[in-house]
Amino acid sequence: MNRPADNDLLSGQRACGIAAGMSVWTPSGCTTRWTSPENGDQQPVFLIYSITKTFIACLLLQLAEAGQLDLDAPVKPLWQGPPLPGSFSDAVTTRRLLNHTAGLPDYGGLKAYHAQVREHPGQPWTAGEFIEATLIQPWSVPEPARFAYSNPGYMLLRHLLETVGGEPWTQQLTKRVCQPLGLIHTTVASDTADLLPLAPGLSRVIADGDGWLDVRGRYHPGWVSHGVIASTASDVTAFLHGLFSGRLLQPGSLAAMLDAVPVGAAGGRWRQPRYGLGLMVDPAMEPGPVRGHNGGGPGYSASAFGLWRAGVLQGIATSIVGGGEHAEAERLTFEALTRLA
Repeated sequence: MNRPADNDLLSGQRACGIAAGMSVWTPSGCTTRWTSPENGDQQPVFLIYSITKTFIACLLLQLAEAGQLDLDAPVKPLWQGPPLPGSFSDAVTTRRLLNHTAGLPDYGGLKAYHAQVREHPGQPWTAGEFIEATLIQPWSVPEPARFAYSNPGYMLLRHLLETVGGEPWTQQLTKRVCQPLGLIHTTVASDTADLLPLAPGLSRVIADGDGWLDVRGRYHPGWVSHGVIASTASDVTAFLHGLFSGRLLQPGSLAAMLDAVPVGAAGGRWRQPRYGLGLMVDPAMEPGPVRGHNGGGPGYSASAFGLWRAGVLQGIATSIVGGGEHAEAERLTFEALTRLA
């Protein structure tokens, strides 16, 4: 692994004193670069936010391969958490939660959620409170299925993972993903103290006025309802490579992950945005078809995607930034993929 050169893609973050990491895999090898105002010789660790969804999806598909879970069976009979609303029908299946077509609401647009994060960043809602704030509200499963992004949907999936898998998802993650792939810097952040060893993460979300605050020691990762993984750019790249190369799933399961539904109108670099089982997909993007995920929240933004040409994986790029705009990590990742192409 290498420290960044002055002219590399991370130079802007380096000049601003912002922690950032980038890892790029090609068939000829993997290069990881980073910049960090603290412990500059040690690769920084960040929260990867919604990239966690891809890990959760992988673990659930492993259970399906083992015959422990039917992706198309109703979720409600398996639920062992806080009470679900009466509107929660048998049409809600694991598959539809994975690809966000179950119709569940989200809390991303709730003023009450953002107000509570700002006022009480260290005191997250419980699972029951997340359900009361979102799923108790009027909603119905859309027919035919259409895409509606839902973090609470993945909260249900994480609980389902623990119920069916028979142990905490942190242990399943370690045994069935991290150990086989050698991901030594990938863990689940479960408490405020788990953020203290991370790279600085500057955010306005928990600050008064227009100021910036470091989320470490202040923000509780429980505000991410489905849980959130802390990792490095190189570990995330290694995870995607292991996933796409068949080291974690059988071909049929990987094909199911890539069976994606339309997300909606295109915008920016996205031409035909689609969503599979825990994967963001665009078969028409320049410089080629991409598969991966973005993530963003207080203090950190992350983006990790693989690039294909003629059905062959050409490269994988992961960028994680400790501050600034959420779109910055995606910009860095796709600039790297464009250079590869």
